[in-house]
Amino acid sequence: MSQYFTSLRNRPLQKYMSGQTETEAISMKSKDVGRILPETDLAYECLSSDGRGGKADRDGIECSERQESGITVTRLWVKNAAGAEKIGKPAGHYLTADIGQLWHEGSRARENARSVVATLIRETIYAAAGESVLKSGCILLAGLGNRAVTADALGPRCVDAATVTRHIKSQDPALFKRLGSAELAALAPGVVGQTGIETAEFVKGACQGVGAALVIAIDALAARSTERLGTTVQICDTGISPGSGIGNRRAEISSATLGAPVIAIGVPTVVSAATLVLDTLEQAGTDSLTPELESALRGKRDFYVSLRESDEAVTVLASLISGALSDVLGTGFI
Repeated sequence: MSQYFTSLRNRPLQKYMSGQTETEAISMKSKDVGRILPETDLAYECLSSDGRGGKADRDGIECSERQESGITVTRLWVKNAAGAEKIGKPAGHYLTADIGQLWHEGSRARENARSVVATLIRETIYAAAGESVLKSGCILLAGLGNRAVTADALGPRCVDAATVTRHIKSQDPALFKRLGSAELAALAPGVVGQTGIETAEFVKGACQGVGAALVIAIDALAARSTERLGTTVQICDTGISPGSGIGNRRAEISSATLGAPVIAIGVPTVVSAATLVLDTLEQAGTDSLTPELESALRGKRDFYVSLRESDEAVTVLASLISGALSDVLGTGFI
């Protein structure tokens, strides 16, 4: 089972892109673990667990992986509808940085991660909206999630740490010019259970109200691997559907729905209970899944767990992302 789970969830991308098929990797097994696992917000995990593979399945997807300042950065480009259908994610660019457990690291590691994440954010902004958006357009920062739930508070905490400047531009243009920062507005709309209003409706109204040239959405994500909890930053230009990783998909926030480019930044903070059970079975050396076990695992997909150190982790991650954004937008003057 160890080989089986590894091939479906954590298999290196190089093996996938080299032409080895998923059929070859699981030919000795009668159960498809991929159908038991819950959804994931990470495009990387979708690529390594689609269960189909083969040369034809690589059409529509390009992937590269390299080290940047000691951090593994993966660039995944879903080029067309064929690639999007294969991994179940919209076509676009997905960048992931494996930053490790920063809440256990010192200031040097955190600053290094901040620099790498800032570079990836800048790269994504330039590709999605052009370099000029930092100087001549209003940028709307949307911190998604429920601030009352620690594992879901990443977005709101990033907004709390942001320095907004749109009001300065309108009230004191000369001062705004001297600051040399981007024009930034921000909101943390909460969740529909708190407001009765879809998050996408809030963001769309704000986007239209401020005439945003770019929307940056930040949200906590769900992963399929416990190793991803708090350790992976994903940045993409495809927008986001809040709650999709835990099977509670809300209205989409994307360029198609807002009429402006949208980039999404997120970090996995939860995994399903089924993932924990699968990890345990893997470590125990179980090599098969009975129908009864498969049924039991399916019943655990709706239960989600987070890190014991969630509060510390989310605090550090919010500081990382808000700091990286500040570096890119030039709003770190306070």
